[in-house]
Amino acid sequence: MGLLRFLRLPGAFTAAADVLAGFFIIRFSGLDYERIGYFPNILAASICFYLAGMAWNDLFDVDEDSALRPERPLPSGQISMTNGFFTAVILSIAGLMLSMTAGMATFIVGAVLLLLIFLYNALLKNIPLLGPIAMGGCRGGNLFFGMCAHTYILLLLGDPRVYLPPVITFCYIVVVTALSEMESNDTRTVSKNDFINDVELSTEIDLSGLGEVDLNNPIEARHHNDMRRKYDLHVVLSQNKITTPAMMNNKYPVVEPEPLLLYISSALLIAVPLVAGFMLSFNWLGWVITAGLFSYLGHPIYMMITKNSGINVKKVVGAGISGICILDAALVSAAVAFHPNSEVIGVCAIIAGMIIPAVILRKYISLT
Repeated sequence: MGLLRFLRLPGAFTAAADVLAGFFIIRFSGLDYERIGYFPNILAASICFYLAGMAWNDLFDVDEDSALRPERPLPSGQISMTNGFFTAVILSIAGLMLSMTAGMATFIVGAVLLLLIFLYNALLKNIPLLGPIAMGGCRGGNLFFGMCAHTYILLLLGDPRVYLPPVITFCYIVVVTALSEMESNDTRTVSKNDFINDVELSTEIDLSGLGEVDLNNPIEARHHNDMRRKYDLHVVLSQNKITTPAMMNNKYPVVEPEPLLLYISSALLIAVPLVAGFMLSFNWLGWVITAGLFSYLGHPIYMMITKNSGINVKKVVGAGISGICILDAALVSAAVAFHPNSEVIGVCAIIAGMIIPAVILRKYISLT
């Protein structure tokens, strides 16, 4: 289970949905039908790249996770740094080798995709604006990677049906990633039992985190808040009653996400599929699928806006990541002019259906 949590397995289904979407967009557009036999290699390569990206993410964030998320596989010792490093390297090499089997164009796109994944985790992730852009590039590139199962794809870039779907995916993930940066700015309004489940109580609590801290430093500030939460919980449980002001209010007063940013992000998250529909001329199937996406995102977005907290932001981010399967299905439907046949409907159902295992596994393994 530690390895599955380390690799964030549920997200692999969303990566598969991207590649399936890219492949069938080209096929249903009638642009090219060749080299279908290489598609399984590209699908496997994409999954390897995604899992490698999750591994590199934890490896580069191990110091921060040790302070803020000690339950993660590396800080908790479920996975050693050595095993984590070799897992990331093996998955990266496997993805490159699989992409190489499908041709030079596929190998080049796969290599660029892997480089972008590595740069995001190693350097760009913590840089405002560049981080979301890099992650959007990874996802948009992954969809384009699926298109590369067809011959001469690089000669078809002038066709809107080739470049618009990756651009739309890029914009959608930029918004989701920007939202994810607000997850840690958390105002916790929870019950005593939630605290017991959320924090592993220790009789020896290091109070050094409660001293002088630079609150402008997000890592130090979050570590300070985490230690304060543990200390308050220890006081409550040791006395078997609510005694601290924070627990009396059932709230820990840490920095809330900026409401205006939440409103803007929510509007953009809804706007991207709408704009996609008008740019790609969705048929009835595309609008039905898009309505399903709005329905899926609607409740967590409503909760995030009405109850401003990092926990609710995290729920929207999780829904946004898994919801890309539904967006992918809508993009595939747009490849058909007006009347989707049974094959198109079946393919869209399979791609959108990738959300089912992602959501089920998300209950046990976090996507973020």
